[in-house]
Amino acid sequence: VRGGAASTSAIGTVAQIWATRDARAAHAWVLGQPSSTARDVALQAILTMVARGAKPDAALLAHFSTEQARQSALQAAAGGIAQRSKDDAHQFIAANVADREQRERLLALVDQIATSMRSRAALMPPSAFSQGTATQLLFGPGSALAIGIEERAPAGSRADR
Repeated sequence: VRGGAASTSAIGTVAQIWATRDARAAHAWVLGQPSSTARDVALQAILTMVARGAKPDAALLAHFSTEQARQSALQAAAGGIAQRSKDDAHQFIAANVADREQRERLLALVDQIATSMRSRAALMPPSAFSQGTATQLLFGPGSALAIGIEERAPAGSRADR
């Protein structure tokens, strides 16, 4: 993986989108790249995307080129998990963060994220929870997964044929 900041960003975006379609293939491709900042960005993108919908592969944490990149990915993955389950985020942090101060800091962060998600959901009327709205609530407008879901036509509609 070569290139500057734009290339690094593009690689992260590709890995994130790929992870929504085939996380195993994305993992394999990224781990086959030489250790670098670009690979770290791609690994973090995969961990974060997978964490939002399923249990991320914590073994990927061992493949970051620096401790700072690993810590950043840990925080991003824990935040992604917290968007769907505060308890799962707490378990992920307990299993992967040895330093007590850092663990407490991350636990407080995921508690804030979980509270924020509940507050957002409480503000939205039940009729607002169409597929696209719920996706944007969880993943944010413009995210790769939100775009992929929002562009799908409902089954049986003219666009679906």
